[in-house]
Amino acid sequence: MAQIDLGKLKFNWRGEYANSTAYEVDDVVYYNGTTYVVTTAIPSSNNIVPAQSNSFNQMASGLYYKGTYSVGQGFKSGDLVQLNNATYIYKGTVLNYVIPSGSTPATDSNFATLVNAPSAAVLTASGGMIFRDNDDTTNVQLPIGEVGSQLSVIEKPLEDIPNEGNYEYNPILYSGTRYAWLTGDERETYESVNYAVTVAAVSGQNQFHLSGGSLSGTVERPNIAIKIGSQYIFDVSDASNTGHVFAFKYWTGVSYVFTNATGFSETDFGIVRSGTAGQAGATITFTPTPPALYILRYGCSVHSGMSEGTVGTSFNSSGSNPVIPSLYRKNGMSTAVNITKGKSYTFTFPANGLTYSIKDPAASGYSGVGSGGRITDGSVVPQFVTNGGSIVYTPPVGSTLTTVVIRDEANQADTITLSLKDLKTVPSWSGTTTYKKHIVQQPTDTPKDLVKGFCHWPNATINNYTENLWPLPAYLKKSGRGFLYGCCTAGYRRAGAIGHRAYFEVGNHYHQSGYDYTYGSGYGVYGQNSYNGTHSYPATGCNRTPKFWEEALAGHSDYAHLLTDLNGNALDLYDQNGKLKYNWPRLMQMHKSGRHGFQLFENGMVMAGGYAGYGLWGNGTTWDMNAAAMGVVFYDDSGARLSGTNHPKIKFIEFSAAQNFNGDSDSYYSTRMLDTNGKLYTWGYNGYGQLGDNTTSNNYYAKQMPMSRVGNEKIIYIASSGYYYTSVYAITESGKLWSWGRNGNGQLGLGNTTQQNTPQEMTAVSGSPIENKKVVHVIANQDGDDENKVWILTDEGKVYFAGYKGHAYGASGGVYQSSPTNSTLPEILTNSGTMWNSNNQKVIYMACSNCRYSTLYFITDGGTTGYQQKVYATGYNSYGQQGTGKTTSANNNSTDWFGAEIQFRDFGDPSLNTSGSNNSRPNEVYGTLHSFRDDTSHANYKKLRIGTIVKIHPRGGDGEDANRVVLEDDEGRLFVAGYWNYIPVPYYEADGNNDNFHNSNEWTNYFVPWWGTPETIIEGGFAHTHSGSGETGSSILTKSGEWYRHGESSWYMNGDYHSSSQAWIKSNWNQFTGD
Repeated sequence: MAQIDLGKLKFNWRGEYANSTAYEVDDVVYYNGTTYVVTTAIPSSNNIVPAQSNSFNQMASGLYYKGTYSVGQGFKSGDLVQLNNATYIYKGTVLNYVIPSGSTPATDSNFATLVNAPSAAVLTASGGMIFRDNDDTTNVQLPIGEVGSQLSVIEKPLEDIPNEGNYEYNPILYSGTRYAWLTGDERETYESVNYAVTVAAVSGQNQFHLSGGSLSGTVERPNIAIKIGSQYIFDVSDASNTGHVFAFKYWTGVSYVFTNATGFSETDFGIVRSGTAGQAGATITFTPTPPALYILRYGCSVHSGMSEGTVGTSFNSSGSNPVIPSLYRKNGMSTAVNITKGKSYTFTFPANGLTYSIKDPAASGYSGVGSGGRITDGSVVPQFVTNGGSIVYTPPVGSTLTTVVIRDEANQADTITLSLKDLKTVPSWSGTTTYKKHIVQQPTDTPKDLVKGFCHWPNATINNYTENLWPLPAYLKKSGRGFLYGCCTAGYRRAGAIGHRAYFEVGNHYHQSGYDYTYGSGYGVYGQNSYNGTHSYPATGCNRTPKFWEEALAGHSDYAHLLTDLNGNALDLYDQNGKLKYNWPRLMQMHKSGRHGFQLFENGMVMAGGYAGYGLWGNGTTWDMNAAAMGVVFYDDSGARLSGTNHPKIKFIEFSAAQNFNGDSDSYYSTRMLDTNGKLYTWGYNGYGQLGDNTTSNNYYAKQMPMSRVGNEKIIYIASSGYYYTSVYAITESGKLWSWGRNGNGQLGLGNTTQQNTPQEMTAVSGSPIENKKVVHVIANQDGDDENKVWILTDEGKVYFAGYKGHAYGASGGVYQSSPTNSTLPEILTNSGTMWNSNNQKVIYMACSNCRYSTLYFITDGGTTGYQQKVYATGYNSYGQQGTGKTTSANNNSTDWFGAEIQFRDFGDPSLNTSGSNNSRPNEVYGTLHSFRDDTSHANYKKLRIGTIVKIHPRGGDGEDANRVVLEDDEGRLFVAGYWNYIPVPYYEADGNNDNFHNSNEWTNYFVPWWGTPETIIEGGFAHTHSGSGETGSSILTKSGEWYRHGESSWYMNGDYHSSSQAWIKSNWNQFTGD
């Protein structure tokens, strides 16, 4: 036995402690990383643990690993324990310390973190990998992908609010200080509830009693539920309320405070008082704003002895229900809101008389008062709003700003700081194929691309350009207010699709029945000067690289701006070694007819091809570009070429010959394009002043229009009517509507029929129903005739019409008149107040078949109906194309076409039609959208699956009334109505007749499911084939990335070599071997 002699102290080293051994005083033992000295003799066969016994004193302690933490463990100084892959050390002084219930080493202050656990970074399966997350700190595990999937790089913005969203800025006065809340724009189902308030004694104490709403009789202090944005009216006129103040209480996080107390403003919560309590007419109208989420009680603010009632909001709802609207910032939250450079965010402000803007607090001249410090680099649109409105902020990529502030310009304290972050990317597994198809947009690209202006099909531009005037609800962000051209098609007797960097087309490449030149189909098909032929497989085109793009690729600084997209993000052109991967940017849009077309790329570059009789590519020439598309060039208003750094980036194209209805009516065209600065370029045919240059002389140069002609405002949206008889409509950044060009039917909405060779402001016409209103969408009739019409949607959610009313007592315009005279001033549509504007509904989406005999379709916000949307139709209905369950003769002075809510039918159970009899649909049900999914009180409850309608695709033929329409829901399902000579699915009635809907009809006046689709489609994944009612056909793009086509096969327009089909045909990619 070793002995340690320290003079008078002599210790005996006994080695590792064992409870089967006897120990004497001054023996020293080792146990779990620590040495102990024996102070009291210990017999053998004991059950003593040195760390827990008074018979031992600790001499020296080291580190001891105790494994994975378990509840009840005892710890001494230096003990190590592992929890959730992190390692902790006990640093306390208490011997045999046991962590209290409810705590762990991660939260107990007696422990320190020795080794952090990287978040989700423990590899749990073969093939997994670790990467650094977008916060530049946390490590994240990426499990192995599926067999055949590809490792790609995706965006993962470091942001607190999702980009492309709309966020409401809500000021609130709180304890005498102004703060700002930032919330989403979501709302629960609207309701309007009325309560009667009385006061009566209960056990000797007065208490509030309520009746009304869903209460059964009069109830003492009941719980009342409120929803943000709904309306609750409390009638406090009963005499018993005299001397009492019915008021609401706000939860501060510590206590409850009355909202009518000093330092608060009831109007910030949506509370408006009228009259004096206890007197006739006294009411409290409560329209809860987002800060009312924290109003959780009500009571009497002058009598503290009265008990309080409770208020239920989504904030204090039980379970896992989300808070509606989403809450991002409130008072007490002072940290900045992270947003990402190059992404867009919409902020909506209240109509409280104040001016709001986004400012750089580090700018010279910055001030909380007035305009000092406003951001003026074009990233804030508009730069400010007064008394309500929306601002879209897209911080530029590469911006040196790190923080900006949203604030009112009265120097109040309700500011929100935004922290600008660079875009972050991370690795991700995607797809299950080993190659990437370039024929169509991949489904993984669609969530952002549709919002940013990318399209799957030609002529598929949507109007989300007016978002700053009136934000769209979240479910319509990829749909906008509707289509620019009515629907998306490729050109007469053909179908086309937009690839990542190229355009493809099938069908007839003759431009007309005379088998004349193909003009390259407007995109240089096959690179041949004239190719008389058709294609049963997707045919690519040819682009001649413009000089300015070649110089941009070569690094020329004059064209460096073309190496970024419209938001300033660098293009995906190079690999990780800086080598060129792609010759071209991604293709965003194709605007075309049968024999000319414009390609818009993501960097604002435009290519033009085809028949150039009216100056197609903007350089003054009229020679045709059949074999290849060429780069469009631009000029300022003096005629000087805009080159180098002045070469504009185009963000919007409108072409009068886009989507022509046959092969011969696409001449006499004119073109309009907007650049990123809101400047307009016009060229082409000008016989009716449609170029707006104060002449009627044709101009073949893409020449800039002076902004002074539209009040020195930026133009944000353009639409035009006709081909030869063109009328033009422009919406500017403040919501003003300007019009010019052909006006023979009063379609310019100016109160006259005088042709206008320069823009005139329609919203400034004295006495006009839309005078001083904000316009958010315009649809102009696209038929090739001189019967022009226009429909105008304002931010009040109402639709107005101007122009030709000569058909069926105004049916084609939606305005009834027994002796029709053309509308030279906008008129509100017939029955608006009893249909789409009833119950406080606002039209938020508008679609039109856009032909001579037009049908209109509207999606509303549901108003006070209790639904988030309702869908209506009005106008021509000869073949049931309204889908309202009615059919109207085109020549009948009938009110049936006045419009109604659309109807669905399920065509019954075919298995019960055992006799095969015609017009037999056993157990068939039909009704409105909500009758199929409301609740058990509806007979059609869950009889047919219908999602939220996100797009409406009408299709009209040139001079035809046998038109059709397709609805697209948010699950990728389709529903059809109207006339189809190739019906979507055979045997709708299971009667042995494979090409009729009901009876012997090739049309249906209800919306019915398109059961034959092979897969659900991606959003925006439907298009009509361009042909008349006798040659119906369609295209879909499915969630697996396949392009299918259906219908008429003349000229191979459905992409199949063999025959027309009522089934879907998958794309035949290779001319020789098929798929």
